[in-house]
Amino acid sequence: MTWTACTVTASFRKMKRACAHTWTCPTLLARRILACQDQYETFSQFANLLKTKEITRTRIQRALLHMLLHIQSVPAQIPYARVLGFRKSSSALLGEIKKRGHIPLLTKLANAKEILAAASDEPALADREPVRIRLSQSSSALPLLDETTFASNLYESMLAQKNGTSYVHEYKQQIIIL
Repeated sequence: MTWTACTVTASFRKMKRACAHTWTCPTLLARRILACQDQYETFSQFANLLKTKEITRTRIQRALLHMLLHIQSVPAQIPYARVLGFRKSSSALLGEIKKRGHIPLLTKLANAKEILAAASDEPALADREPVRIRLSQSSSALPLLDETTFASNLYESMLAQKNGTSYVHEYKQQIIIL
């Protein structure tokens, strides 16, 4: 069994009950996952094994990924924006967006926790249009950042393993400047 298959199998064994409670996993799929959990080598093979006329491969893959990443719901509002890259000629526009935006703009992931904490403490300014969204102490910004970072790191590690390249942690990724 490959490392990926071991990881997936371990995750599914821990989450037998979670499958039935995941919002993207119908009861029929939950039963099939539990019945077929030891009959595959790869993620793709498992998805093909679970496929039926009633459940598409895409839906199966989405449900499996939601279980692996512990995604239980979709946030109603995204509490921050993250810059992955930009054109050098647009740097002035990026500065204006950062200054006047509704939500915090993350340009360096290593500073994200401080930026989000500062945004949660910042009072909304009544004289400024549009008013900055105030993040409460129980905000979903940090947990959402942790979830997306985990998912990105998982993807990057699998891609590095597949291509035989070195793994780069999400916090060390550079912004792409064109």
